Amino acid sequence: MKKFISLFQSNIIAVVLLFTINDVSAQVINNEDFEGATYPSVGWTMNNAIGGQGQFATTIWVHRNVGSFPNSASAHSGTWMSRYSSHFTADPSTQALITPVIDYSGITINDTAYFSFWVYRDNTSNLGDSVTAYVNTIADVTGATRLGAVAQSIAINLPDTQSTIGWYQYIFKVPNSFNTSTNYLMLTGTGHTGNNIFTDDFEWTSYPPQCTSTPTIGTLTATPLLICGGSGTAAFNLSGQTSGASGLTTVWQSASNATGPWTDVSINASTYTSDTLIITTYFRCFISCSNSASADTSAIITIDVSISPLPVLTVAPNGGAAYCNGGDPVILSVTGATNYTWSPSAGLDNSTGDLVFASPATNTVYTVTGSDSSGCAASATLNITVANGPNINPTSSADTVCTGSTVNLNSGTGGGGGGNNTYLWNPGGMSTGNTQANPTTTTTYTLTVTSNFTGCSTTDSSLVIVVTQDVTANFGYTMTGNTVLFHDSSFNASSWSWNFGDGNGSSTQNPIYTFSGTGVYNVTLIVTSAGCPGGDTIQIQLSVFPSGINIISNSNQLFVYPNPVTDNLLHLNFVMKNENAELNIVNSLGQIVMTKNFSSTINKQMNETINLKEFVSGIYEVNLNSGNSHDSVRFVKH
Repeated sequence: MKKFISLFQSNIIAVVLLFTINDVSAQVINNEDFEGATYPSVGWTMNNAIGGQGQFATTIWVHRNVGSFPNSASAHSGTWMSRYSSHFTADPSTQALITPVIDYSGITINDTAYFSFWVYRDNTSNLGDSVTAYVNTIADVTGATRLGAVAQSIAINLPDTQSTIGWYQYIFKVPNSFNTSTNYLMLTGTGHTGNNIFTDDFEWTSYPPQCTSTPTIGTLTATPLLICGGSGTAAFNLSGQTSGASGLTTVWQSASNATGPWTDVSINASTYTSDTLIITTYFRCFISCSNSASADTSAIITIDVSISPLPVLTVAPNGGAAYCNGGDPVILSVTGATNYTWSPSAGLDNSTGDLVFASPATNTVYTVTGSDSSGCAASATLNITVANGPNINPTSSADTVCTGSTVNLNSGTGGGGGGNNTYLWNPGGMSTGNTQANPTTTTTYTLTVTSNFTGCSTTDSSLVIVVTQDVTANFGYTMTGNTVLFHDSSFNASSWSWNFGDGNGSSTQNPIYTFSGTGVYNVTLIVTSAGCPGGDTIQIQLSVFPSGINIISNSNQLFVYPNPVTDNLLHLNFVMKNENAELNIVNSLGQIVMTKNFSSTINKQMNETINLKEFVSGIYEVNLNSGNSHDSVRFVKH
């Protein structure tokens, strides 16, 4: 049987090349019409452009669905065509459009390989813009074999002239010397700033080795396995099957039950899309090898059809939301189905359920798939954008201040957050980025800055202002005879100035001073603090008496010994002047530090011993009140 190959323009037949092609099983016919979204199509390449400029500096071959220069061009078939942009590039320019690898290893002397394509030709330019076909064992025009050329103008005799503007098909024979498994066909455009060259519907033969053994069917998959709403289509894909050899036939079959009978529905493709299905239908696929008379059949795939409609999912927040990095999670919810799964799981507290919490690290589109009890499922998406709060670094004019001092606080707000911020300092509730505070005690300030652009906040609690309290003067003393040990009890003092009231003084914190004689002295202490200005003063009146002297009222009625007391035991001897008596011991500040009550007969001699172990060293006074009798004695406790 002979095949007659010709070219067509509208309904006019014009033969430009005629040769015979033997019907042999090794031949595989390949085609490309560039209708896909990717250009050049998968497997196709282009070499470096020469003379390309502007937007065509690297790719003079482009994808177009509307013609320009000539404007009358439209696709030969379908919608899209391949254009060599010679009108827009330098003179001369050149670039090759290269096919995927072609296997000619199975070609015989009786076979004829060919390369065919359609060219749109018109008569509005005679500058010699053209395309030339080449074949090579590498994807490069260098060293390639020229197959033939076609001029853009119908008036130029390359390879012919035509009288009518339109599409013409040109077919070029590939030499049988190209008999390896790696070959490439190339269509090289050559531009002279005339009209653009539009091409379409490429076709070429290949001659891979013939199959000689039992083929492998590979894996058959389908989507979806369940059609909801009573009707729909399913898409099938075959992968891992034996390929790359001639003599292989792929057949798709369907049936109304798993045992057949089976009906052929498609042939020779690794993918198949069913017609509209309204009942549960079974599908299988098999590959046969004509040379080995053997075949392999796939497992059966069942496409169930349910009358249940697809669930209608309602998600919230509708469309998505913004998440503040490090802040509270965004709550995502969905209704409309029975069971739900979420993906991706990154940033979610759970990947199932109708409510999840999202804290993604980066912008994430979450997909939730909801299914009903019959298995019918639908999906919806929520776009979560991640935003950051403002960058802050709060500082102060001083880390340590005195009571009553003012300190300046600065938010240190940097980039991030989009600007236009709201500020809140606590304690105090100050609402500006730069503010003042008057802490009375050591205080940790918390700053929260919220971006009014993103709504995200940043909180920092690292700013600590140490408050040095004002100095407070105070002291006590222990007296032994004329010698006094002064005890400083001032608060926050760092320096001391003593005036003992007799013209002498000291700068020691706890001085020991011996007065030259008895008397009453106004002892003054002035204290200051190194951290804060000013100071504080206290004055205490001090009565100094010599050791061993008792001062007795109502003579000989009250006696104490020993005086001074050195072993903590004070002995008292007195006579009751009434049935009841009260004895008080008073310290040098006039404070009653002990009280004892006695009951006895009138004029009875009393002897008492008092343990002074808990008393500090100093001068004390014993007061005895018995009826109308009042007696006092002073003693010293060492």
